Amino acid sequence: MTYNQTAQHSTAQHSTAQHSTAQHSTAQHSTAQHSTAQHSTAQHSTAQHSTAQHSTAQHSTAQHSTAQHSTAQHSTAHTAQHSTACGR
Repeated sequence: MTYNQTAQHSTAQHSTAQHSTAQHSTAQHSTAQHSTAQHSTAQHSTAQHSTAQHSTAQHSTAQHSTAQHSTAQHSTAHTAQHSTACGR
């Protein structure tokens, strides 16, 4: 189910997106609302209101997070809201 989505060169399986903009992104089993991603790769991730550039995430859960150039594997952040991470 896709609503107001703009995508270029993207591959998605079993994904649900609302108001999202993606360029060169690959996603599997991901759910996103109001997210903006460039050159990102995600598997089994759930994100709400997140902005990511050049990030790689596997099995991560984030709410209201902003990340640039970050790499995460098997990370879960439930208590972190409105956090900003740069260069991590």
